[in-house]
Amino acid sequence: MAKPVVLTHLAHVPAFVPPKARLPNSTRPADCEGLPELDGAVAACNELPRRNPVAVLDAAHVKSECIKAAEATLPPTELDEVRRTWRSNGRLLSWAHMAVAKGTNIELHCHPNVEVVYVISGALSEDRLKRTEEPENDRFLEGCAAVLDADLSQTTKDDFETRTHRAGSAFANEIGSVHRSYTDEGCELLVLWGGCHARVSKPPPFMVEGVREFAPVEAFRRDCSDWIMNALADAGCTNVYGGHGGALVPLVNAVCANPRLNWICVRNEANASLMAAAEAKLTGRLACCIATSGPGATNLTTGLVEACQDRLPVVCLTGLKPRQSLHFAEFQDVDQSRLFAGGGVSFSVDVASPESLIPLLRDAVSTAVTQRTCVHLAIPVDVQAAPAPLPFKRFCAAAAQERVMRRWGPDAEAVANVATLVRASPRIVIALGAKAALCCGSSFARLARQACAPILYRLDAKGLVDEHDPLAFGVVGVHGKPGLEHAAALVSTAELVLAFGVEDHSLLLCNNAGFQIHKMVEFAETALDVKGRFRAVETVIGDLATAAEALADILETTKRPQLLRRQSTSSEKAIGVDHTTRQVSERTLELANRLWDEIPKLVKAGRRSKPRYTVDLMAPVQQKPVDPDAPLVTPKLGKKVMSVHMQMAATGRPHPATALESLAKALSDEHPRPVLCIDTGDITLWASLCYPHFGRTLSSERLGTMGYGLCAGIAALQTLPAPQRAVVVVGDGGFQMTLQELATFKQHCRPGQRLLVIVFDNALLGRVIFGFQGAAGCEIDGPDCVALAKAYGGDGIRVEKAGELPAAIDAAVASSSGLFLLHVLIDPLLKADMAAFIDKAAMNCG
Repeated sequence: MAKPVVLTHLAHVPAFVPPKARLPNSTRPADCEGLPELDGAVAACNELPRRNPVAVLDAAHVKSECIKAAEATLPPTELDEVRRTWRSNGRLLSWAHMAVAKGTNIELHCHPNVEVVYVISGALSEDRLKRTEEPENDRFLEGCAAVLDADLSQTTKDDFETRTHRAGSAFANEIGSVHRSYTDEGCELLVLWGGCHARVSKPPPFMVEGVREFAPVEAFRRDCSDWIMNALADAGCTNVYGGHGGALVPLVNAVCANPRLNWICVRNEANASLMAAAEAKLTGRLACCIATSGPGATNLTTGLVEACQDRLPVVCLTGLKPRQSLHFAEFQDVDQSRLFAGGGVSFSVDVASPESLIPLLRDAVSTAVTQRTCVHLAIPVDVQAAPAPLPFKRFCAAAAQERVMRRWGPDAEAVANVATLVRASPRIVIALGAKAALCCGSSFARLARQACAPILYRLDAKGLVDEHDPLAFGVVGVHGKPGLEHAAALVSTAELVLAFGVEDHSLLLCNNAGFQIHKMVEFAETALDVKGRFRAVETVIGDLATAAEALADILETTKRPQLLRRQSTSSEKAIGVDHTTRQVSERTLELANRLWDEIPKLVKAGRRSKPRYTVDLMAPVQQKPVDPDAPLVTPKLGKKVMSVHMQMAATGRPHPATALESLAKALSDEHPRPVLCIDTGDITLWASLCYPHFGRTLSSERLGTMGYGLCAGIAALQTLPAPQRAVVVVGDGGFQMTLQELATFKQHCRPGQRLLVIVFDNALLGRVIFGFQGAAGCEIDGPDCVALAKAYGGDGIRVEKAGELPAAIDAAVASSSGLFLLHVLIDPLLKADMAAFIDKAAMNCG
């Protein structure tokens, strides 16, 4: 008896699904006309006749079509969220060759991953079910289209429309379609299946002759390394950052063979861990870095501590020597688990056998995603290459990932209690932390308007609320300083702080002695995020944006005339500390009272009103002259620095504030929004003060790692879909710590990715020289950064005069090159100031 269908599995390619956002039904590509050609699948089956090129609706095209439709219908904030949350669903599209016998009927139920069919020979006809109604968006995007489980046995011929496709034709079945395919004369098909279920109508039964493994999948050896990488892909990893080495060969081979993972070989392992930490911060999902034994592992330490301090889900895998050679004090023999545990990685374990690997990996991933921390496994190379003790199965820890990523609403009673506190407190400050950065900023902006409250934010939350918003008063908490003078005045005189996702509340609540003097309401996503260091009058657990919206809803229905009648002494009375005891200067009180009085006016004026505080603040920053006769910060600064200063004073030096403001303005209309990556040093202050941003910001806010900015920019571009730009703001000292990773970007750059690096060069370690009186040994020389960028395949411009800035910035923004570098020479005596709290009562506990 002839087999009705012979199915031969050819190859796997990655599959993607849209994020769970409301996209229009028009995002479903209806046919394959004009789609990119992919000969790789045909080449996998060499004996098939090479006729017309096969049109393929691949994962990238599905994504681009959905984004294109979203751009036409969604506002920028929602569109940015769609781009940010787009991720692999962990499934594979499968190329298959089908030989279909005469008179065979096939029913196909197509999931959100598209099915593409190329007719090699014969003819294929299909009766397609007519849609009477469109499926609901939410169910459609979750793979639950209304027609998905249609009972074809209850339909009639009138419910279908007929199409016939002959040899050489290619077509795509739209997402969520149901159709019955059949052939009267027999046919050969090349099919790209993604999440499709197929069966032959009974009788006869569906029969599969066998599976042949071709080049795209033949590297899928089922050893422990393959098992590890398959599990990490199930858990949400997409990129694996690391350096290579002999104790890592099986793991790297497994990464390269897995179609769901992207291997990114960095130039130094320290930067691999920084990139993994940056990716986890950007997405909130699990990130991965790996390194070989010995110095490869020790180099990872800084980035792992970064992940621990920022509470980021990162899994680190390191190679070890074969088990029989461990601890002989030989070449590259380091006790890695003790090393990382000593650095703060609480879960750091050596794998003893293949049998213990899988449960340890499960526990490590589960710990990382539920406790939001870094975990480490050291795996001997012979264990990596050993046969896996279990066949591939869906990784159980992936469920933990989904639970953590799911959003839920706060307790209504708790929100109502907070509303009562807000009504009774005229002077309220809204503070946003890094944990709020993954939320929609419009929720917090709306709450600020309803509460008549200024918004302050930590550096990692910069840009969550558009900084052109009149109520956005700037960054707090850079290098231990509160930020702008206005921000310091508001914090000093606030009665109540609404803290959303803030990790460290010290600068918002405490005096210089570390005693809490302000009331706080703490908003946290989970109980693990609640801090016990300071007392909160109310704690709200749940999705931060949802909590902000719920609170705004309550306040919107309440008239609060008391908020419009600010009293200059209300904050002192509220916290029980009078003016003289706290030693708050008259100037600060006057400034604070003026700001509190102006906030209701800013609310009434709306978004289009130009906030006065920005003009007042930026003017002295831009125009403040540097006195050539002023004493040096340290007597040992040297004649060279003074010579450069005098030369720049005579020629009109570029100013960081002007450069950053101009760059932000030039990029203000770009979509998707650029990711701002800020390095550590004096440049951190300039960027936080002078770059008005609306979008994501990445920085080493807690650990303060120099060189972080470039690593974060590369990680952002590897993580987000193209087209995408990353703006890296870095000083000459920080740039020289990780500049070798420009080679990594060049190697992995995809079309549409643009890395704009702006290096401010003062030939000094500015934060040291300006922050610590008498510091010596801070002079540094640097390379020709523009020549360096060109050597790495990019382009750049050197800016020595203020008049050269506009043209240079225009060229940088318009450049189509993957890498563009602006090398801006600035005055070595130009200091970035930030305000300090005026409270000088060292032991005043409030």
